Amino acid sequence: MKARAKADLDLANGDTDIDYRGVSFSVVDNDRGWIYYVGRQDFFSLEEVFNSIDARLEASPLDTFIKKVERKKQGEIPVPYLIRECKTPEAIRSEGGQQPPFGPGFSPDQTKIAAKLVVTGSSFSDTGDDWVSFELFDANGNKIAARKIAGY
Repeated sequence: MKARAKADLDLANGDTDIDYRGVSFSVVDNDRGWIYYVGRQDFFSLEEVFNSIDARLEASPLDTFIKKVERKKQGEIPVPYLIRECKTPEAIRSEGGQQPPFGPGFSPDQTKIAAKLVVTGSSFSDTGDDWVSFELFDANGNKIAARKIAGY
């Protein structure tokens, strides 16, 4: 709500280019009243502008990421603990090929083309059930396969 109050104040001070939550919009005063432009889209009320920007930001991956980071800082989301990374073909085949509950059970075809296996898990301080996650990546960093197993 502070962002809305600041934008309202900027408008009251006569500014025509206004920033709201990192998104700029312009205001044009014509004989029919004010028109607000966000990019090429026009709006006829400041409330419409705020709602449009809020909706756009809520769907934004960056905004979602920032919210997740804040929730992690507050302890609401468990932060994965890096258990190990396997980078040799032998280690990737050995660890990645083990069947659950001791490993992810990736196929030989998957482990053969993998350049890295990343194993993460829940921390002892996390609330909730324990888990271990296995992710296979190729040489370009593309994820080939992933599996999450309950337990530790």
